[in-house]
Amino acid sequence: MAYSLTLRVTHSGTTNSSIYINDIHDGKDQNGRVNNRKPPQYVPINGFIDMLFTEQVQYSYESGAIRNLLTQGLVTTDFLGSVGGALEIVSGTQLWDFDPSGNGNDDPDVNDQGIRLNGKSGVTNGFADIFFDEDNSALRIVMHEPTARLAGSDDADIYILSSAGSNFNNGEDFTSGGEIDIYTGKGYDSTEAEEEGTEGGDFLIQTGNGGDFGGSGGDIELIAGNGGDGGGAVDGGSGGYINITSGNGGSNGANGGNITISTGEGNGAGNKGGDIILDPASANAGADAGIVLLYNEVRLGDYNTNGLLSTSNGDGLIDTPITFGRGRATVAIDAGENGTITFTINNASVSATNTIVVTLEPSDANLSITSVPYISARVNATSFTVKFNVVNADVGNPYDMYVNYYIMS
Repeated sequence: MAYSLTLRVTHSGTTNSSIYINDIHDGKDQNGRVNNRKPPQYVPINGFIDMLFTEQVQYSYESGAIRNLLTQGLVTTDFLGSVGGALEIVSGTQLWDFDPSGNGNDDPDVNDQGIRLNGKSGVTNGFADIFFDEDNSALRIVMHEPTARLAGSDDADIYILSSAGSNFNNGEDFTSGGEIDIYTGKGYDSTEAEEEGTEGGDFLIQTGNGGDFGGSGGDIELIAGNGGDGGGAVDGGSGGYINITSGNGGSNGANGGNITISTGEGNGAGNKGGDIILDPASANAGADAGIVLLYNEVRLGDYNTNGLLSTSNGDGLIDTPITFGRGRATVAIDAGENGTITFTINNASVSATNTIVVTLEPSDANLSITSVPYISARVNATSFTVKFNVVNADVGNPYDMYVNYYIMS
C-alpha cells in the first residue's frame, strides 16, 4: 500500500457530537510496527481528519469501523493524492450534482465511485472524473469546467493521443504512428435455435447543442493524414483513407446495414437546410482530378425532379451507365445532300415517356438545317431515332453534323 495516499473522513453533520473510530488506535503498519505518529481517532463536529492510508486504515475503510460509519451516513470519505491533491478517490454525489456536459445524462448515485484528477493548484482550474457507474455497469470519463480559468486554457477538452513512429537499432527497425482502436462488445450468442441473440454494442458520437442566442452546435470532423513527401527514388506516400462500411446481413437471411447521411433542417426565411457536398479534389501537379463513383443501383428519392439523369423506371432508379443521359453524336452529311436525315442513337436508357432534348450543330457553313429535329422512334427502351432536314450547298465535299442530346426524367 502506498503511504502517500491519504484518507479524509468528514463529519456528515447528522449527529451533534464528535465520532469515534475504534479500530485504528494503535496505528500499526502492515508489518505490525507501531507508527511514531498515530492516526487521529475522533472526527470533530463539522470537521474532518486526514489519515495515511495504512493497512489498518484500509481495513477499517473496507470492512471495519469507517465502513460502518459510512453505511450509517455519519461520515463521508475522500482520498487525497500525494502531490497537491492531484489524485482523489471520490464516490457518490461527490462526483457532481448534475451532468456537467449539459446533455441530461444520469447523475451519479451513492454506489458509484472513481478517481478524480486535477492539477497541483487544485480543482479551481478544472478536473476530470474517471469512475464506475454501478447502476448502469458503465465506465464514465468526465471533464469539469474550471471555476477560475487560466489565460489561454482550453474548454475542458479531452485529448487522446498515440505516439509518433520511431526508429530503433540504428535505423534498422521502424514503428508506425500508434493506433487508437475503440471496439464495442459483441452481442450474446443465443444457444437456442428459436431464440435471437442480442445486438452488438452501439458506437455513438454526439456533439453538444449550441447555446441559446446564436451558439452553433459542435462539429464532427474526420480528417485523414497527408501522405509523406518522397525523395530520390522513393515516391511520396498516399493520403490516408476514410472508410465507412456497414455490416453484412446474417447468413440465414437478413439485410445488410444501411448508411444514412442526413442534414439538419433550416429555420426561417432566407435560410435553408444543410447541404450534402461531394467534392473530389481537382487536378493538381499532373495528377488527375478525383471522381465520384456510384456502383450498382442508384435511386433518386424525389425522382419527379427533372435533371440530366435518366430515371426511366418511374421509381427513382438511375439508369446505368448514367453517361447515356446526355451525349454528342456525329452524322456525316453527303456532298450536295438535300433531304431528310435519319440517325439512330443506340445504348441510350430511355422509356416511352422520357423527355429528350436534341440540338444540331453544323461543322461547316455550307450545311443548312431546314427543319426542327425531332424524335421519330424509341426502340426497346435502349435507343431512339432522330430525324431532321438538311441541305449541303457544297456538291464536292461532305461535312459532319453534330447531334447533341439530353435525356431528362
